[in-house]
Amino acid sequence: MNFLMNGILNPNKVNMSNKLVLGIDIGGTNTVFGLVDENGKIHFQKTLKTSLYSTPEKLVNQIYNH
Repeated sequence: MNFLMNGILNPNKVNMSNKLVLGIDIGGTNTVFGLVDENGKIHFQKTLKTSLYSTPEKLVNQIYNH
């Protein structure tokens, strides 16, 4: 997942020396995922309806493609 190439992260606004962590919360209703830096700042967040994906693989592919 390349957040810079996909335009999700703006390198002019993110200190690229900060480490980013991808967090994913897969729930029965919603799946929420995002990027957080070591200072707790959220750089990206997205919510998907979990029930729209018939298999775990389809949900993972959708997360990957965002």
